[in-house]
Amino acid sequence: MTSHTASESVASTQEDKRHRLRLELSPSPGQSPVDGAWWPRTRDIDLELADLVDHFPDHLGRIYRALYSRSDWTSHPRSVATARRRIRTAAFPRDDTHLILLSFSTRRSLRLLVVPPGHATGERLMQWATHPLNRLTGAQLLSTRAESEDDDEEFDDLWSDVGGNWWQGSRAPSFRTDPPAEGDPPPSS
Repeated sequence: MTSHTASESVASTQEDKRHRLRLELSPSPGQSPVDGAWWPRTRDIDLELADLVDHFPDHLGRIYRALYSRSDWTSHPRSVATARRRIRTAAFPRDDTHLILLSFSTRRSLRLLVVPPGHATGERLMQWATHPLNRLTGAQLLSTRAESEDDDEEFDDLWSDVGGNWWQGSRAPSFRTDPPAEGDPPPSS
């Protein structure tokens, strides 16, 4: 008979949490500048990309190639070994977009924001990147987040509408004029 102590359960839970793939995918890929966000734990592309490929949702297809932003990683390999095979990799030339472009066996591709490891608000940044109304690129998301790190309300205002209106009525004003009725003189300018 095997007995488990509370500390073993906590250690197991912490290990599961540590190894969980931090990935968010947009509900409608291709509609925004980014199709999701990935938050690797280190800047070691060999380790992190292998983890991403090995644990990526199977229903989207098999990843066979990855293009990455050089500034996100400490090395720049031409291929990375995964559990099943090696995948081809390449860096975007002269790029600082903080994206990784994944190509799939289904001929689909996804553009993922690469959230820097250790980012203070990485989870929230991943949520913003996958929000259906997001129209910001990866670099814009990261710079906007960096500029408003101390003021969460300012960043939240990019996405939320408090429902108020400047016209203070129940209907928005219309600046359109109705066409003149038949027989009316044309408007004078």
